[in-house]
Amino acid sequence: MPNLEKLVLKDCPTLSEVSPSIGNLNKIVLINLEDCISLCSLPRSIYKLKSLKTFILSGCLKIDKLEEDLEQMESLTTLIAKNTAITRVPFSMVRSKSIGYISLCGYEGFSSDVFPLIILFWMSPPNNLPFPFQITSSVMSSLVSLDVPSNRIPELSSFLDRLPWLQSIWVDCNSEDQLSLDSTMILDALYAMNSNALESIETTSQESNTTTSTLIQMGMNCQVTNILKEILQV
Repeated sequence: MPNLEKLVLKDCPTLSEVSPSIGNLNKIVLINLEDCISLCSLPRSIYKLKSLKTFILSGCLKIDKLEEDLEQMESLTTLIAKNTAITRVPFSMVRSKSIGYISLCGYEGFSSDVFPLIILFWMSPPNNLPFPFQITSSVMSSLVSLDVPSNRIPELSSFLDRLPWLQSIWVDCNSEDQLSLDSTMILDALYAMNSNALESIETTSQESNTTTSTLIQMGMNCQVTNILKEILQV
């Protein structure tokens, strides 16, 4: 059915799988799989649908993930996936230039409001790590984000040598002097880290993967949402 534009399979409790041939529906604009409670997974080919505008998965209790390939859905404007087993928002989602409305993992609303909240969720510290920053190297290798509250700033210097593991740092400062001091401390550490990486490349005459990108958020009683909206617009 090459001209099919809408596929509505709502309330099909025995539907357990979707054929990979769904990826050939080049004119499809709506797929509604709401309350297909036996559906366990989606074929990867579904993410190739560049014409799809509305995708509904609400009530698919066994669907537990969306692939990073989601960004290939160039026309997707509405994604509704309430009451599923999905617990992680794909990183690629915030790169989407088309999604206007989203309901996923407890977040619901317009993308301009929801995406900053998703980014804040990514930035929250895993495992509620205690301070002072004393953890094993095995835990540190899986750490990607760190939130440093204003009342624990003195411990900031204790983990700056761990920067290669961090994708984001959120530091709350209680004064302008503290903000200046801590920002200088972090930038010096980043400079040293990248200098060492460059020296390693020059020494070995080969490329190195040690240099990483780090999102740094610092301020006093930060209104982070406004800053993140600016980032998303860029």
